[in-house]
Amino acid sequence: MGADALDRIEFGEIRVWLAGRTTSSAAKRRALALGPCADLETAKEWLADLGEAKRVVEAHGAWPSPSTEELGEALESARRGQRLDAPVLLEVRRLLDAVERTRAYFRKLEDAPRAAARAQGLKPAGELARALAQAIDPQGEILDGASPALARLRARRKETRARLIERLERLAARDKANAPEGEGFVTQRDGRYVVPVRADRFDRSKGVVHDVSRSGAVLFVEPFSVLTANNELREMEIAEAQEVGRILDQLTAAVAESADVLAQDETILADLDLLAARVKLSREMAGTTPRLVKGEEGRLRLIEARHPLLWRQSGGASDAEGARRRVVAFDLTLEGRARLLLVSGPNMGGKTVLLKA
Repeated sequence: MGADALDRIEFGEIRVWLAGRTTSSAAKRRALALGPCADLETAKEWLADLGEAKRVVEAHGAWPSPSTEELGEALESARRGQRLDAPVLLEVRRLLDAVERTRAYFRKLEDAPRAAARAQGLKPAGELARALAQAIDPQGEILDGASPALARLRARRKETRARLIERLERLAARDKANAPEGEGFVTQRDGRYVVPVRADRFDRSKGVVHDVSRSGAVLFVEPFSVLTANNELREMEIAEAQEVGRILDQLTAAVAESADVLAQDETILADLDLLAARVKLSREMAGTTPRLVKGEEGRLRLIEARHPLLWRQSGGASDAEGARRRVVAFDLTLEGRARLLLVSGPNMGGKTVLLKA
């Protein structure tokens, strides 16, 4: 079936509906690319997968769904030795978390051989998962425990920063007469801690100006007495950034080593996510499983069929009985050699709805 015919029957709307039931970017992309299946055996396999999945969800609830962005570009970057930043590494961690949850779900099932066979292909990459969990928090930030050196640097930086701010607050409190009314005591400019000083009372022998207010009435000054402490704090920040970079490089190398496993895991999770979305869509449109046979042996027979988009528009997902009353069903049978159906009638008689269904 060509693209123009698919557009005319609004097949794209069904794809969008299905894509909206996925949770991962990879599964969503696949859903939007789906088309009718022309191979009988493949179609039977798809329906068998769906039938089993619907029974499993009915009996055990839905399996865990991934919520990760696609990692293809990130994995290629890792293979090339390009550093991955913490948010990307968090996506890798989420992928591996989803792998473990999915494996645990299917491990306990005995009535889902088809889906379980797919899940068996998932590889946990446990060492990488543990390293990422130790280094990356759920917000995508590097944890203090990512390395002993980082923990020490951050502890020292916090102590140094607290002492520096305390000294600046004492200086600002002592020189209240020089402080502009309504201004806070301590702030930052260009990575340096400073205090606001009225421009008309500033003594240039007492500090370095880092910024000026828009009106020009306030200067942001780093007193000479805290230059050494500010320098020390800045050096610690640089050392911390270097240690974070080293950690990211180490984790990136570990991702590169497991790139093939991660790519396979992502593919399998996307397959299962798309299957779960098909289950949701089938249930929302009250779908049934058709019986497929070879063309010469079979016939096209639709019993109480309804246009799926009219079904959705009528609230069928939440009120199936009401939708059955509101959307008119039809029966259609084409037998033997009949392969053509001629639909005629007056305008507004339902011909388009019949054809699209």
